[in-house]
Amino acid sequence: MAIIDFGGTKEKVITRAEFPMSRARKVLKNETIAIIGYGVQGPAQGLNLRDNGFNVIVGQAKAFKRDWDRAVADGWKPGKTLFDIEEAVQKGTIIQMLVSDAAQRTIWPLVKKNLKPGAALYFSHGFSIAYKKQTGVIPPKNVDVIMVAPKGSGLNVRRNFLTGAGINSSFAVEQDATGHAEERCLAVGIGVGSGYLFPTTFQHEVFSDLTGERGVLMGALAASWRRNTKCSARTATARAKPSTKLSRNSPRASSGSWMKTAWTGCIPIVPPPPSAAH
Repeated sequence: MAIIDFGGTKEKVITRAEFPMSRARKVLKNETIAIIGYGVQGPAQGLNLRDNGFNVIVGQAKAFKRDWDRAVADGWKPGKTLFDIEEAVQKGTIIQMLVSDAAQRTIWPLVKKNLKPGAALYFSHGFSIAYKKQTGVIPPKNVDVIMVAPKGSGLNVRRNFLTGAGINSSFAVEQDATGHAEERCLAVGIGVGSGYLFPTTFQHEVFSDLTGERGVLMGALAASWRRNTKCSARTATARAKPSTKLSRNSPRASSGSWMKTAWTGCIPIVPPPPSAAH
């Protein structure tokens, strides 16, 4: 784990150099990642994982026709890689709870009864677990409980992936039933497109969203990158080579991150502005 000094505050971070994509693929080679919910974070994380070569399926209630149709438009195949929530949980070994906090409470009984021992229950926001007595989302003891919380909207998660940049994320392990929870967590974090992964807890992630504490560190990281690169964002834009044009109907752009060109210039990772949006 690398140590980075942010204006006198030393932070531990996991980088892509320490946990490369090849290692992530090895860790998850026998896993089926089930994306539950295709609204905000679901499309971005699901498409990024799929593009990175992981075994991914989507669980989406057909009653929400817009989200179901969006999943189909993005190339998920009903009965093959697109299922209702219950069947997706049954098929998955890592269950990514990417519906809203309120919806997590609603669907939790359905998810819980279909969880297999040894599965990993994954969140991108700590609320349901930090306030589990109030939400009723209390995982059984025989599953891992992990979190990767990208510091940006689903739009930024997908857009930064398409441009070859990374997005900063925090990660946490609340429950390690298998002895491999942290490794699984980091592998998924790299798979969804994280550039830096900061250790935290479910509780702190919720509180820092409210107080903006993590945002200060993210801003410091962005400033650090600008100081340490040999060219500015302006010169990077000038030097960048245009990528293949993406249409709004392209599967790689269908999450709403349509762009005409992608940066391939001298800044390998440009952290986005801090955000509490998930």
